[in-house]
Amino acid sequence: MTSIDSGANDFKYQVKAQFLSDMHRMEADNYDAYRYGFDGVDRSRIFDVPKHVRYLEWFDEHYTDIYRTLLHLADQVSRELLFGLIRYRLAGHLHVRIPAGRLSLIDAMAQIPPGTPSEFPADGMFGGLLHYDVEWNGTRYIVDSVKGALISTLVNQQYFFERGGVRIAPEPGDIVVDGGSFTGDTSIIFSRAVGLGGRVFAFDPLQAHVDICRYNFSRPGFENITLIGAGLSDHAVDAPPIAGSAYNPGLSITSSGAGTVPLVRLDDLVADRRLPRIDFLKLDVEGSELEALRGALAAIHKFRPKLAISLYHKPNDYFELCDFVHDLGLGYRLYLDHHTIYEEETVLYAAVPSG
Repeated sequence: MTSIDSGANDFKYQVKAQFLSDMHRMEADNYDAYRYGFDGVDRSRIFDVPKHVRYLEWFDEHYTDIYRTLLHLADQVSRELLFGLIRYRLAGHLHVRIPAGRLSLIDAMAQIPPGTPSEFPADGMFGGLLHYDVEWNGTRYIVDSVKGALISTLVNQQYFFERGGVRIAPEPGDIVVDGGSFTGDTSIIFSRAVGLGGRVFAFDPLQAHVDICRYNFSRPGFENITLIGAGLSDHAVDAPPIAGSAYNPGLSITSSGAGTVPLVRLDDLVADRRLPRIDFLKLDVEGSELEALRGALAAIHKFRPKLAISLYHKPNDYFELCDFVHDLGLGYRLYLDHHTIYEEETVLYAAVPSG
């Protein structure tokens, strides 16, 4: 038995033992009614047995892969967080509290002034848009988006990692790729972070999102944002944005069922100089993060950008995305953070140390 097999078996035992202990404990105030009760259904006391059985089977199949991710992570906080996220997948919100110390959306919303009804006509999963005009840490942000959109990006600083003297974030003068711009709130925050000397390239394949982004970016001060109506992948598809009048924050470009999806490779954009370089690469592309990274392989090797990659859309993301970044052989150091009290919004941060 190799050392990694021995370590993986110990890890499997620890998780299973903790799972049995978790199932004998009940958590209180660990349910986000806004995120999971948007349709009026109270799921706060529901334990989804088939879902958790699938996660148990998944863990039995992939515990060695997950253990390998633990070895890739650069600090103990990230390793403990991954352990907690696995426990949450296995036992759910009734029995496990994710060790990230985040506020629920309802509590976090109190940190941002309430928006007013937007003049832009759009509807979708969370209803109509709201208009926000917010002063945060001395910077003004104006954006029309869904309720709570600024919580992750401003209150929880979802794409600005700082821990133990390590900072992975957009900086003044950076060129940022915002993969999965949705309504544009992340692009606007990146725009302010990089300043007039930097640039933001925003990508989204859904016409409804492109329309909202165009509306938001048309305000003065956002001239450093370039909007591209396409998704990011490892192959290119020349097509118009996916038609539709309703926004869809969970649209998967691999299973949209909406016809041909416009796709671009970041390597192609760099090769033809439409994208001069990449300093910071953010990806939240609904399960297509690995394909987007493969489509940027040459650019990553050339520029070694800071990375902020969503790591929750598919369970295998925990090891497939971490393996990809680690196996680049560029010296990336990998960290995790998590930005909600539920299983969504885990982010993998990675950077090559300077010097």
